[in-house]
Amino acid sequence: MELIHILLTIILVFLGTKLIYWFSKRIKFIRRIEKMPGPQTWPLIGTSWYFLRHRQNLFKCIRALVQKYGPVYRTWTGGLAIVHLTRPEHVELVLNNSRNNKKSFGYTFLHDWLGLGLLTSSGEKWFSHRKMITPTFHFEILETFFNTFSRKSDILIDNLSQHSKQG
Repeated sequence: MELIHILLTIILVFLGTKLIYWFSKRIKFIRRIEKMPGPQTWPLIGTSWYFLRHRQNLFKCIRALVQKYGPVYRTWTGGLAIVHLTRPEHVELVLNNSRNNKKSFGYTFLHDWLGLGLLTSSGEKWFSHRKMITPTFHFEILETFFNTFSRKSDILIDNLSQHSKQG
């Protein structure tokens, strides 16, 4: 009986220490992320209330957030913080830094369907796939597809114009 108490005490101390460590890191993260501009956050739902309130016209809602908070702002979906980047130069800074390509938990659900390719992998595996595919997007190769891109873009513009007239 004495041994069980000792083992339980050790396990509880270990789990308690892990929990305290996780909470301290989480609090530091929340304090940093809350310094960024963004809509009011509510416990448990985050800023989801804002999007639910404006769900009829989500695009206008997002444009309003950019106008109000600037090109870089944060939102929360439950306990998940999301940083929104709206300028290409900001996106480029993030995407060019291989430290920032760690995939979120949601990507694990795609592994069975898509495998571990460029879209779903991170780290060294992502880098090797990226290195392999980069020559495909060389300017000279893409230039041969220019006419196709142009034609298809015109078709897309026509389709979008028709839909915008319909409302």
